[in-house]
Amino acid sequence: MSGLVVFFIVLALFAVFDVFIFNQLVTLKHNVGKAWSNIDILPKQRHDELPKLIETCKQYMQFEQETLEKVMQARITGLENAIADRREFYNDSVNVNNVRVEQSPDTVVARLFGFRQFPLLRFAAEEKKDIDLKQLFNR
Repeated sequence: MSGLVVFFIVLALFAVFDVFIFNQLVTLKHNVGKAWSNIDILPKQRHDELPKLIETCKQYMQFEQETLEKVMQARITGLENAIADRREFYNDSVNVNNVRVEQSPDTVVARLFGFRQFPLLRFAAEEKKDIDLKQLFNR
């Protein structure tokens, strides 16, 4: 009889352990999704703001050539840095998820419940090119 009790205690502990790992993997999966969504916010903001900024600069070009040059040099640096930070956060989130999905004993729970690895964020060379501000000004 005591062997049966020990068996059920071990089974219960195993179930609790599986639930604990499952919940951690769910959190990691959602963190990756959140990180990916956060990446989309800033490029959209850049897309909306950059043409407005250039139009404003065009209107004042004849009055403030020096200001225009400073704006072109600054190139909305803060926004670009924020985009880079979010991309880095996404890759960090993906890396943590991918490591956990492969580590033992988490890999057993991950396979059992269909948790998967996510790809790291990579860009083609053309997607990494700078925006041609001169071309935007000549429109």
